[in-house]
Amino acid sequence: YIGFRNSEFQGAVQVSDDEARAFFEEHRERYRLGDKIAIEYLKIDPSVLEKKPDEQAYLDYYKENQLTEFGAPRGQIWARHILFRLDEDADEETEKEVLAKAKEVLAKARAEGADFAALAREYSEGPTASKGGDLGFFGKGQMIKEFEDAAFALEVGEISEPVRSSFGYHIIKREQDTKSYEDVKDEIKQKLDESTRDDAASKAMEYARDLLYDCQAYGFEEAANKDRYKEINVEMKTTPLFSKDDSNIENLGYRWDNQQLIDAVFDLRKDEISDVIETKQGDRVQAYFIAHVLDRQPGRIP
Repeated sequence: YIGFRNSEFQGAVQVSDDEARAFFEEHRERYRLGDKIAIEYLKIDPSVLEKKPDEQAYLDYYKENQLTEFGAPRGQIWARHILFRLDEDADEETEKEVLAKAKEVLAKARAEGADFAALAREYSEGPTASKGGDLGFFGKGQMIKEFEDAAFALEVGEISEPVRSSFGYHIIKREQDTKSYEDVKDEIKQKLDESTRDDAASKAMEYARDLLYDCQAYGFEEAANKDRYKEINVEMKTTPLFSKDDSNIENLGYRWDNQQLIDAVFDLRKDEISDVIETKQGDRVQAYFIAHVLDRQPGRIP
């Protein structure tokens, strides 16, 4: 193909004022400016109500739920393994090489202070390598027979000799029947942090409903200054006129950060007060707004 730069042809075509005016008159609706509104609003940010759990809270949750949530179900055990892949029909020489490698890693695993999970991440050729070889809890009938027999014969903390299966050689370590705090700490942290955010969002919604009533009864400024709302640091803000297409709105921010609010307020008439407006990012509540349309100018053709 052949490319041409626009700049090479600038000035080659001349458009007169009359031609431009005629084109504009023929396509006037194309140049229509949208409605504009000005609002005052109050924002309730749930994050100011979050009381983030500390390390002790995570540990307390673990202790309270150690058996019910992190313990092995009846008849099941918890194990990790390191897999050295080997075909069932591998020749004798390859078999010896893989077994020798497995025994070498086994010696490292049985050394004092060894970290089995770290060794699994380094040496395992199975799908659980990235998880430190963690197989979770499993019962009889869930694993291939050679693996199951070896795993269930182990004492807690014991590491097996290399076990041959159709997948290759396994080194198996039986873990304690209750997962350790370190093993589940990230899981607990995520759970409690999400619960904290949900609780804060619920509390913020309660504040927002009360604040809406006060805005309707006393006006935005007086409502915002009531003592009962000091905890949420609510502050009244006012915008100049703006359109739906403005990318950055004074005293509000970027359009794409506030699109749900903007869509809602453009459905209101002048002097109308919104219901509580919820804005979200994915499934997470970002903020609650109450807005009042101070002015509204209809769209026009310039």
